[in-house]
Amino acid sequence: MDDEETVLSLLQDCLLRLGVSAECVSRGTRAIELIEDRHFDLMFLDLRMPEMDGLDVLRAVRRIDESLSVIIMTGDVTVDSAVQAMKLGAEDYLLKPLDAEVLRLAMIRTTSHRRLRMEHRLLQESVGSLGRGRIVARSKAMADVMALAAKIAPLPSTVLVQGESGSGKELLARGLHESSPRAERPFVAVNCAVIPLTLLESELFGHERGAFTGAESRRIGYFEAAGEGTIFLDEISETSLDLQVKLLRVLQERVFRRVGGSAEIPTRARIIVSTNRNLEEEVRKGRFRQDLYYRLAVIMIRLPPLRERRQDVSFLAQQFLVRFAKEFGKPVRTISPAAMEVLLRRPWPGNVRELENSIERAVALAEGKELGPEDLAPLEPDLLDGPTPPTVRPSAQRYAEARDTFDRSYLRSLLSAADGNMTEASRISGIARQNLYKKMKKLGIGRDTPTAI
Repeated sequence: MDDEETVLSLLQDCLLRLGVSAECVSRGTRAIELIEDRHFDLMFLDLRMPEMDGLDVLRAVRRIDESLSVIIMTGDVTVDSAVQAMKLGAEDYLLKPLDAEVLRLAMIRTTSHRRLRMEHRLLQESVGSLGRGRIVARSKAMADVMALAAKIAPLPSTVLVQGESGSGKELLARGLHESSPRAERPFVAVNCAVIPLTLLESELFGHERGAFTGAESRRIGYFEAAGEGTIFLDEISETSLDLQVKLLRVLQERVFRRVGGSAEIPTRARIIVSTNRNLEEEVRKGRFRQDLYYRLAVIMIRLPPLRERRQDVSFLAQQFLVRFAKEFGKPVRTISPAAMEVLLRRPWPGNVRELENSIERAVALAEGKELGPEDLAPLEPDLLDGPTPPTVRPSAQRYAEARDTFDRSYLRSLLSAADGNMTEASRISGIARQNLYKKMKKLGIGRDTPTAI
C-alpha cells in the first residue's frame, strides 16, 4: 500500500520476478477491505498517506489478522514513528527510495521469521498432542483418515481399523472414543495377541468362582469394565475360532456370559477392533469366521503405513526431536538436511513407532544443536543404507555431471517426500524455495506454479 504509483509499480515488478502474487492499493480503506476478505502473508505499508496514515492502517490490520507480517516504508522517518510502528507489530522498517535488492532481502527475512513462528507454534501444539496420545500428521492420506474418523466418532457403530504394526491403530481408536459422546466413560484396550488363547475368553468376559482351576473368586472381564464406554480389541485376528463365535453373539445380541456362568450380561459398550492382517485373506484360509468379519466391517478405516505418507516422516521426526530434546535436556533443535534425507529413504517397517524410537535414540546420543547422519549411525546402521550408487572412476564422469546426477535424484526424492509441496520441500531440505525452483529448472524437473508467499 502506497499513494505513489511509481513505488507500487516497482514493488509489483520485483515481487512478480520472485514468483510472488501481489495486490497493490493506494488507499488505506481499500487495503483493510482486502485483508477482511482474503488471506495475505506479507504487507508493504507506507506510513505517510493522505486519507488514512500507515499507523492507523496497521492498527486496523492487527485487529483483523494478527498473523499478517508488515514491513513499513517511508521517506520521512522519525524515531517516534519507528517506535510506534514496532509497538504495533511491524517487523521491518525500510527507507525510501526503495532498492530492489533491499526489498528482496527484507521480504525473505520477514517471511522466514513468519515461517519459524508458525512452525514453532505448530510444533508446540503438536508435541502437546503427542503427549496426550493423539494422532498428528500432515499428509493428505492421513487427512482423509481423520476426516472419516471425525464423521463416525459420534456414532455407536462397530469400527474395524486395519493397519500395520506401529501405524497408530490404538491412537485412532482412542481418538474415536474421545471425540464421541462416550468420552467421559471408560476406554478399555485389550491386545488379543499378548494374552494366551486359553485365558482370553476369561479376560474378555470374566469368570465365576470355580469356573476352572485357580478361579477362587468371581472376576469382572473387560466388557463389563468398559460399561457404556468403548472396548478396543487390538489384533482381533489372533483370536480362536471358538472365541470368535462368542464375539459374534456379543455383536449380534449385545449380551455375553462369564466363563462358568449361566446369566446373560448385557453390554452397551462400543466395539472397535483392529488387525494388522488382511481379514478377507484370513477368511479364505479358514482362520477367521466370515460372519464375524461382516459384523465387524460395518465401518472400515485403513491406516496407511509411513512409507506411503513420506510427508509425515519429516513432520513427525521434528516433533519427536523437540519432545525428546526437552525430556532429555539436550540442546539439539533441528535435523540437518542430510539426516532428513536418511530418514526419508528409510522404509520404516515399524512405522511411526519405529520412527519415534529412532529419533529418541538419536537425540540421546546427539551432542550438538543439530541432528546429523552420524547421530543416526551408531545404533541404526541400516538407516544409512540406501540404493548403492554406481561406481564411477573420476576420469569417466566430470564432477559437474556427477553433481547434477546427485541433485536430480535428491530433488525427485525430496518432492516425493513433500507430496509436491514446494514450501514443505524447502523446509525439509533447508534450501530457499526460489533456489529450489532454479535447480529444478536447470535439471529439467517439472514443478507446480509457485504460490504466493
